[in-house]
Amino acid sequence: MYESINLSTQDFHKLQTNLKSIWLPKKEKEAEIIVYNLINIKLEVQSLMREITEKVNETLIVIDDMIQLTQSEMYSIKKNIKEIQIKELKSLNELKQSINIILCQQITRQVQQLNNLQTIWRINILEKLERKLKQIKEGDSKCGFDQYFNLSLKQENNNIWICNKHFEQIYYVNLQENVNTQNRLACKKCIQSNQEFKKLEELQLLWEQNVQLTLGKFNHHQNILIIYWNKILEQVQRFNKIIYTSSNLKNDILQQQYQLMLKDWLSLSKEELNDIACNLNQQYNQLIFSSIEKESLIKENQLLKLINQFKLFLDHLDLSKEINKIDSNKNIIINQYCQQKIQQIQSIEPVKFKFELINRIKQDRCFSFAFFIDSSVMVVGQNSMIKVFEFKDGNLKETQQLTEHKDYVRCLYFMKKTLQFVSGCNDNLIMIWSWDDKRHWYCEQKLEGHTDYIRGGLIMNNKEDLIISGSDDSTIRFWTKKNNNQWILYQTLNGHTKEVKSISLNDSQNQLISCSFSNEVLVTEFKNNEKLWITIQKIQVDRNGYSLCYISDTLFTFQPHELEIMCIYEFDYNKEQFIKTKQVKIKSGDNRCDFFPQQFNKEKQILLHKNGRTINIIKTIDSREFIPVQYIENSDNYLYGALTNDAQYLVTWDNQEKEIKIRKYKE
Repeated sequence: MYESINLSTQDFHKLQTNLKSIWLPKKEKEAEIIVYNLINIKLEVQSLMREITEKVNETLIVIDDMIQLTQSEMYSIKKNIKEIQIKELKSLNELKQSINIILCQQITRQVQQLNNLQTIWRINILEKLERKLKQIKEGDSKCGFDQYFNLSLKQENNNIWICNKHFEQIYYVNLQENVNTQNRLACKKCIQSNQEFKKLEELQLLWEQNVQLTLGKFNHHQNILIIYWNKILEQVQRFNKIIYTSSNLKNDILQQQYQLMLKDWLSLSKEELNDIACNLNQQYNQLIFSSIEKESLIKENQLLKLINQFKLFLDHLDLSKEINKIDSNKNIIINQYCQQKIQQIQSIEPVKFKFELINRIKQDRCFSFAFFIDSSVMVVGQNSMIKVFEFKDGNLKETQQLTEHKDYVRCLYFMKKTLQFVSGCNDNLIMIWSWDDKRHWYCEQKLEGHTDYIRGGLIMNNKEDLIISGSDDSTIRFWTKKNNNQWILYQTLNGHTKEVKSISLNDSQNQLISCSFSNEVLVTEFKNNEKLWITIQKIQVDRNGYSLCYISDTLFTFQPHELEIMCIYEFDYNKEQFIKTKQVKIKSGDNRCDFFPQQFNKEKQILLHKNGRTINIIKTIDSREFIPVQYIENSDNYLYGALTNDAQYLVTWDNQEKEIKIRKYKE
């Protein structure tokens, strides 16, 4: 039996504050992190299944070879023993020696085969998964329940930084370069009139911006290194995956601070806080950026050299096989072989694939689609309603209808870190949707500010603390998330003079491209000094923009209205601006335009691009070559759709059939 306790009204309010304002938000955040980690583990398990299947198949091949070799060698031994002639042997020792030679050869080949078998499983493919599961199992929960029944508990930061001189809490920091290291952190008693101090909140903001910019620089060079590493892996596959190797792609300069950058601000120690204050200046950042670029270029050159050497090595192996078969006129045959090899290389085509129709469901007009990170949930903007579907193996099960919007829902974005999604509508509203403990979706907040349709795009940054929206009111608006989880308008961009058609954010999260009904493409960049998004380039185009999409930090696609070509723009480091470098012919079949965002999947290097009444499925090679591989045509321009996050499924709606069609990726 529980003891009955009579609480005063004041104590009751304290208890309610402890549980509702302190414990519950921490518990919700902890649950979100667990769900996110479990989803990542699910994706890793799926990848692990493919890897294990691959290794099992390799193992079976080696075992079959061993069986065949053993049987063949046993037959050979038996045959040789039978054919031994007494007159050919001078003694029993000679007979014994002859048999031993055969047996030694057999053992040598068996050992070689066993070594091949062990090589396949030498890498512990379960180690990473086991480590992640252990982290979840032994997770250090900061949401102990009993402590929040302590009515004296205060809603404060548990990690209090204390001044060594006055033994009071530190509130300020001095960022001037000529200040003694020990005098940078200060309490209220430390401040003198001749010194310039900033609040810790300003240091935190500067640090977060520095982390974003530094990691953005690193990610840019990391992507280049990964492209070259993928080329090496393509060559390794020619060895039938017998050679296993790895490459150290981490940047040693950045690695020294990487763990510090990953830490939560409130968990920093006083020493770490002091290190940040010492290092956070322009001269130090330039040194870091220069070091990252220098080390990345060195590794890039090393990888390029390794690629070329490895190709020569493999080509030499292939040539050696053919040379063994040559019995006469070797030079002529070698030349013929080389010509054949050249023709084979020139005729290589990219991997062919297509999306095959597997399911179709009658539905009213659908304008927009979005998927949860593991594609288990699909939300659809259907006229003024948002329909929620359970999505599994290409099958749909409707679970809820959301009717808060009053006009066509044209934009949807599903968050990847939290169980929330965002919608933009012709009623000029943006809505933030969450789900309750009964797993019912509800509108948590409405964002007002646009004065016309929101159909030019609705996207978020990777941290998911920034929403960017494009509207027919010709503005692009930036919305930020505050500590109370409420969203507010941060900035309005007025660079366009007509309706915004499409927006796209780069991988480094510091540049935005946009196009509109006016003949221009704007490149906008986040400036740390001003803490604002500033337009740095205005690209004049012959026709107004239909859609665009970043493929990498230095390359994006642009679709002009009423043309059957897609333009490619690349960053010119000499001119320090984007320039058009090529055009790709695509299909259209209709000169009218309607809103349908381009979508690029980096894992499969697939670009989903709709123009007129045709969906163009485009394969990219090293994110530079664009090859159309499939066309999905409709009777008119009213055709909408999206890829799942893993690009395994393509979901579309067309006006002719008035149904949702689900296609599955197949090679």
